[in-house]
Amino acid sequence: MVSTAALTARLYSMGERTGCLLPAGVPSGWGRASAAMPPSPDPIWTRRFIAEEQEALAQETLAQEALAQETTAGAAALAAAPAAEAAVGRLAPLEGLRFAVKDLMAVRGCRMGCGNPHWAARQEPSPVTAAAVQRLLAAGARCLGTTWLDEFAFGLAGENAWGGTPPNPRAPGRIPGGSSSGSAAAVALGEADLALGTDTAGSIRAPASWCGLWGLRPSHGAVCTDGVAPLAPSLDTVGLFASSRETLRLGMATLLEPIASHNSGVHLSLDPTATAATTHSLNALFSTADQSLDGPPPPRAAPVSPAGEALAGQAPSTAWDLTAAPPSAVSPSDPVSNPVETAPTVHAIGWIPELWALADPAVSAPLEHQARSLAEQLGLPLQRWPLAELGIGSPEELQRLLEAVQWAEIEQSLLHLPSDLPVGPTLARNRALVAGRDRSLLPGARIARQALRQRLHQLLAPASRGGGPALLLLPCTPTVAPPCGSLGSDRSTNTVIQRLLQLGALASLAGLPQLARPGSVDLEHGLPVGLGVLTHTGGDRLLLDLPEA
Repeated sequence: MVSTAALTARLYSMGERTGCLLPAGVPSGWGRASAAMPPSPDPIWTRRFIAEEQEALAQETLAQEALAQETTAGAAALAAAPAAEAAVGRLAPLEGLRFAVKDLMAVRGCRMGCGNPHWAARQEPSPVTAAAVQRLLAAGARCLGTTWLDEFAFGLAGENAWGGTPPNPRAPGRIPGGSSSGSAAAVALGEADLALGTDTAGSIRAPASWCGLWGLRPSHGAVCTDGVAPLAPSLDTVGLFASSRETLRLGMATLLEPIASHNSGVHLSLDPTATAATTHSLNALFSTADQSLDGPPPPRAAPVSPAGEALAGQAPSTAWDLTAAPPSAVSPSDPVSNPVETAPTVHAIGWIPELWALADPAVSAPLEHQARSLAEQLGLPLQRWPLAELGIGSPEELQRLLEAVQWAEIEQSLLHLPSDLPVGPTLARNRALVAGRDRSLLPGARIARQALRQRLHQLLAPASRGGGPALLLLPCTPTVAPPCGSLGSDRSTNTVIQRLLQLGALASLAGLPQLARPGSVDLEHGLPVGLGVLTHTGGDRLLLDLPEA
């Protein structure tokens, strides 16, 4: 058996040669982590790991797993167990796959840049690796490096004042979408098989749509966010891009956990003075900042009754606790089949006409064809569910609700950025909008958000009398990818960004999983657009198991 000490020694040796991925406790002379951003930035990668760095990171994960076995199994069990490397080899569903990491996730020994080279230059090498990165490594995938994003993930275009715009090979000369722009570009170009991104208000869904990729924003809390810089914690999720559904399914099976099953306390803050204890306290603050949404629910609204009989007349659901694992959730100890919930039979499928009207006709027409094809494959009629059935008067009301909640949390997350930190014009304008917002809207927005969550749960979750879950279909993006530089830096006057926010608000506010399905092209340019498929919280596996339209 390869001992933990031997594995760690190999890692130390690798770190000495590469000057990057160094374990804790290494003498200071070894801490030669290079600056995160080169003088002439790569348009996709903030840092590419050479083969030795990739190996060092993989070996560190192996060493940690071996140490965990020694701690939990004891000497007797270890003597009878196979070698750690052989065990990992058998349980490596992602063996041979390469993945990229959005550069707001910690990688031990590397500086986290968050899309800003001036911020990166002020950081110390990270002492930890983000939980999602570790899970992919433990499943056998190779980490290729870290990728560009909109500064501090506050943007949807994917254009960065410091790194430029990652290319979109499916739409040359057009933006990839953001904020997970570099991750999407890495997969679209075939440089990576999988890429980690985050999605707060559409940062996986928009790039997946515009780059012709599969992407999943998971249920809020279904993928551990330990080691990820926060933006709006009650909305933040960690998900994946992939070029095929099967690859996405394999990757997400590795990442998904029963909701709220993870709480290691390894949480990040942008406050440079935060200690481990205060960082944990900040995370606790983030998780309870909107606690009225997850506490005792307000008086129950009447059951939603969309057009069509499939969901009509169902009894009100039990109180919806977003922190509880669904009854059918399985243990996260299985590295291959670790869904949040076993996929049941779909009970109903519908669309919201007001949200579909946000899309350009050349975009909505092919997506409608894909939606009807999916409904036919499931043997269900495509039902019309007006937005009013959710207690929302208009898409603009959805955007106002989202921004009231999101911007309050973003202000806290970015509060500790140094006043002298250079930032690009888009982030500067976004922060000005946050600072000038109407703060009186937040209490009402919290109440409205809880009511929306409950209504969506009643609409989409399996009925208590034995019915199956429902699906909600909508465009991921209202347009094809806009030309580079066309969106400007002021989202308050940009109708594309506003419509993106309105389309993404339901999943974000309610903590729902949303799959971005490629396969359609618009009628005017022949460029990719993605169909969004939502279901109830915890229904991630259901989305991944749907037939390809």
